[in-house]
Amino acid sequence: MPDGPIIWPRRRAHRDDRLFRRDILLGRAAPGVHPEQTAFPGNMLQRCRLPSMPRYFFHIYHHCDDLDRVGEELPDRHAAWQEATVTAGRILQGLDGRLKPDREWRMEVTDEFQNPLFVLHIQAERLK
Repeated sequence: MPDGPIIWPRRRAHRDDRLFRRDILLGRAAPGVHPEQTAFPGNMLQRCRLPSMPRYFFHIYHHCDDLDRVGEELPDRHAAWQEATVTAGRILQGLDGRLKPDREWRMEVTDEFQNPLFVLHIQAERLK
């Protein structure tokens, strides 16, 4: 617990309550509120933030590497696997015969720390 009394920002008349709440949550000094009053006890700012979903990246390796630099926010690894299989199917369908024998097509799914989670391999082989 913090020492001394808890000082909460005093609310003044504000034209748009939504903007006022946003300013408070982002730690911005709201109009008429002293900057020291925006320091929330117990780091309330972190508790007010909505948890973000983990970000997954889908890297494609074929004739040239296509590294996913943006990624996609998904709820969990299971959702990342589903997205990978659906996306891989669409990409392979779009190759339209360009997958050559003795070439590999690969999708690697990594988490936000670039740890590999899944790899989908399509290996085209020429039989003699």
